[in-house]
Amino acid sequence: MFWIVVAFLALVTFTGGSSRVDVPALLVLRPVSMLACAFAFLTLRPDHLAGRRWLFGGFAAIVALILLHLLPLPPGLWQALPGRGEIATVDALSGLAGQWRPLTLTPVNALHGLVSLAVPLAVLLLASQLERTDLFRLLPLVIAIGAASGLVGLLQAIGSRGGLLDPYGTAADGGAGGLFANRNHAALLLAILFPMLAAWIRTGSGDPARQGLRLWGALAMAAVLCPLILVTGSRSGLLLALFGLAGAGLILVRGGIGGSIPRARRRALSIAAIAIGGLLVLGFATFYFARAEAIERLFAKSTIYDPRLDNWSVSRVLLMKYLPFGSGASSFVEAYQIIEPGAQISPTYRNHAHNDVLEIGITLGVAGLALVMAGLLAYLRCTVPLWIGPRADGRGTTMARVASIALAMMAMASLTDYPLRTPIMMSVFALCCLWLIEPLRARAETDAIGTTVR
Repeated sequence: MFWIVVAFLALVTFTGGSSRVDVPALLVLRPVSMLACAFAFLTLRPDHLAGRRWLFGGFAAIVALILLHLLPLPPGLWQALPGRGEIATVDALSGLAGQWRPLTLTPVNALHGLVSLAVPLAVLLLASQLERTDLFRLLPLVIAIGAASGLVGLLQAIGSRGGLLDPYGTAADGGAGGLFANRNHAALLLAILFPMLAAWIRTGSGDPARQGLRLWGALAMAAVLCPLILVTGSRSGLLLALFGLAGAGLILVRGGIGGSIPRARRRALSIAAIAIGGLLVLGFATFYFARAEAIERLFAKSTIYDPRLDNWSVSRVLLMKYLPFGSGASSFVEAYQIIEPGAQISPTYRNHAHNDVLEIGITLGVAGLALVMAGLLAYLRCTVPLWIGPRADGRGTTMARVASIALAMMAMASLTDYPLRTPIMMSVFALCCLWLIEPLRARAETDAIGTTVR
């Protein structure tokens, strides 16, 4: 099963850099994802779900909410929903009055959104069947995926535009999206690698020679990440990189909040400080010597004003217009165009609100926001004990800590973008959720064994 998961994640890596429905690679990824889900359901056992039922329950709630948005409603009920007045008027003028319609304004888009969930579901179902050791062995694979994206981004930055090395055309505007269609998503994955590399160092074997090689290999890779993030041209990527570096430091030097730091940890802290200093030097070197197009975007005067501000202003109006039920799953583009100000009309269009919490409120209403809140509470329930109070400092705890940091970074990125709508990031998110809850599962298993013995 381990190699099946590896093969599936490899497929996601090279076909899942965009969530646009017109991307040809999704014609391969989505059918394979559904086949993977079918295979995983056939091999799934009840013990695979032990300690994870709330995770799969949350996923089922998301699917159920989208399905509810696709159910046809009687004309009178549909027209009574907030925000449907303009469409009801058009129906009356065009002779379409009396039509049964689903809650969502865009049923086809909602179906696409529903199908897109097959990717993270396949990862959850397949990876849940792995032994704990094999589940943790996926960490180097995620690091390799990020490194591959960074390498492709570097090739784009030095002039490889179009073709296999730039399938989404991100290099055309001076950025370097790597394996992603969006430079911000690429920068997020690179920033997440900082705490993951720290976890990779801490979860190595006890052999001093191998551990030393792992330490310096991780530091060498971290030294390359900083200029790669700058080359992407992502401003949010810079802030996330700082957060990732701080998280890496926490993982390296602290087993929890409070207590003394052993000598080995103090040595690791010194090495981390030296590494961070080196990263800053490399960052400034990149600023002066890397491609001007990718770097100038970060500091140009024209970037002081961000079009997202206009998006958010109109999106707040949309939120109030469609509450409490929302405009419907995956309907943001069309809902936005209904009230789009004339000054914003152009050959391009607003594909997302660039704030996923706001967009979820617009499209899925109060129910969607409730699911976000439930996810946040579940995250805090798993995360707080990892960092506060006495707790085992084993491999499972380290993996859970890096997952908590990575999930926090994804949430931060989702406040200005939409990374979790991309198949690659959805897959990384699913793995992080599984890593996060492993200490709770391990403790439940230990308690169950103790109860049986007594």
